[in-house]
Amino acid sequence: MYILELTRGFPFPENPMLGCFEFDQAKALASIGNKVVMLSLDLRSILRKRKYGLQVFEQNGVKVYNYAFPVGNVPNFIIAFLSVFFAKKIYKKILKNEGKPDILHAHFCFLQGYFGAKLKEKYNIPLVITEHSSELIHDFDESRTKYFIYGYSKANRVIAVGTALQRNIKERFGIDSIVVPNIVSLDEFSYREKTNLVDGIFPYIAVGSAIYRKGFDVVLKAFAKLNEPKSRLIIVGDGAEREKLELLAKKLGIHNQVDFKGLLPREEISPLIQQSKVFILTSRYETFGIVYIEAMATGTPVIATRCGGPEDIVTSENGILVNVDDVDETANAMRKMMVKYTKYDKKMISENAIKLYSQETIGNQIQSILNKIKLI
Repeated sequence: MYILELTRGFPFPENPMLGCFEFDQAKALASIGNKVVMLSLDLRSILRKRKYGLQVFEQNGVKVYNYAFPVGNVPNFIIAFLSVFFAKKIYKKILKNEGKPDILHAHFCFLQGYFGAKLKEKYNIPLVITEHSSELIHDFDESRTKYFIYGYSKANRVIAVGTALQRNIKERFGIDSIVVPNIVSLDEFSYREKTNLVDGIFPYIAVGSAIYRKGFDVVLKAFAKLNEPKSRLIIVGDGAEREKLELLAKKLGIHNQVDFKGLLPREEISPLIQQSKVFILTSRYETFGIVYIEAMATGTPVIATRCGGPEDIVTSENGILVNVDDVDETANAMRKMMVKYTKYDKKMISENAIKLYSQETIGNQIQSILNKIKLI
C-alpha cells in the first residue's frame, strides 16, 4: 500500500518534537512493507528558525517532502487557505515523482485534515484523520469549528489517540472515531533493576515542558507538603515557567531538595528515570501521555492526573491517578509511593508498556484500519 502522510512538520534536530508522533507512525507503516511518503507542511511563524522552501529527502525508509513557509499567528481563514494552496502545490510534485497514493493519512484535523479533505475531493483518494489535538479537550477555538466539521465529515475514518479525545469528538461534532494510541519510541527507555535507596534518599522525577499546562507548580507544592527530608525531586525540561518554578521552590523552602536539570536529550533522560523510584507529572490536560509510558518502560511506577490522556495509561498496577490541581491528593500519592513502591512488579510494568505501545503493535492496528478502507 502507498500511504501519503499529511503532517504539521518534521522532527529535525533543532525541534525534535515537531511532527514526532507522525514520523513514528510513518516509520512503523514503512517497516511492515508499505510505501510511505510524508507531505510535511510547516507554517509556523518567522520566529521559528528553520530552512524555508521545499526539502526532499529519505529517512528510515520514509520519503519526506517538507515545505516550510513563515505564516504564524494569522486569522484561521488565511492559514487554512494557505495550507490548501501549499498542499496542492507540493502534492503535484509528489504525484509526478512518486505516483498517486492509495490513501491519505492526516494527523490533526486542523490544518492537515482540512487540506487532506480538499486533496481527497480533488484527486478522489480515501482519507483517514488521526486526531492528537489537546485543543479539543481544553480551550477549543470555536472559530475553527467549520474546519473540523469539514475535515471529519470527508474522512473515511477518524482515529483518536485516547478515549477522552474520542468522547469529545463525538460530543462536539457527532463523529464516531476509533481509539489507537500513539506509538512510543522506547529504544532509549529500557528496563533496569532498581537499586536500593542510597543513604535513605527517595528520588522522584518529573519530565516535561516547563509550561503551565504541565502542572509543575502542583508537583512542587505537593513535594513541599510531603515534608520528607530524605526525599529528592528531579525536574527535567525547559520553558516559559522555568524561572518562576525555581523561585517557587525557593519560596517553599525546598530548593535544596529539587534539582532543575533543564532540557536534556532522551539518552540522558532515561538513566535519570532508571535511577529514580517514582515518575510524577501533574498535567492539567493531555490527550495522551508519552512521558508516562517512557517511564513505565524503565519499570518506574508513575503518578499522573485525571486530565484526559493518562486515564487510558495508568492503572493500579503501574501507578496512581490524582485529580487535577489537587495538591493534597498529590502529596498523599507521593507519600503512598514511598510505602507502596516495593510492591509494584516493575518488570511487568516495563513489559506491558513495551507490548501495548510499540511500533509493531500500533503499526499493525493502523494497518488494519487502512486495509479495510482500501477495500471499500
